[in-house]
Amino acid sequence: MFTAANGLRQVGVLKSGGEVDQAAPKTMTHVAKAEMYAVRYGDEKGQAHTVMLVKAGDQWYMPPNAEQWSKDLKPIAPWLADQLSKATVSTDNKSREDTVNVLGAEKP
Repeated sequence: MFTAANGLRQVGVLKSGGEVDQAAPKTMTHVAKAEMYAVRYGDEKGQAHTVMLVKAGDQWYMPPNAEQWSKDLKPIAPWLADQLSKATVSTDNKSREDTVNVLGAEKP
């Protein structure tokens, strides 16, 4: 969802050299607009499936376990819901400085 051209990498794509992305606990580093769709469709054999699909930009996403994933959706943690309610949503997928100081610390 976050493109490499903007300094972010797609989920599941490892950085070279074995580096691991890190972020401060309970902080949000990026947000990109995506739309979610509840879809019911018939497969090649005519079997019906109900899944949640995500569209980010011009790309559609469906996890390999889409039906189970869709059944497992649940509300997010209150601390994350609070941060999202105050977040500025990026339309260009570029990193932005935090708008909410969740740790209450002074910036250097």
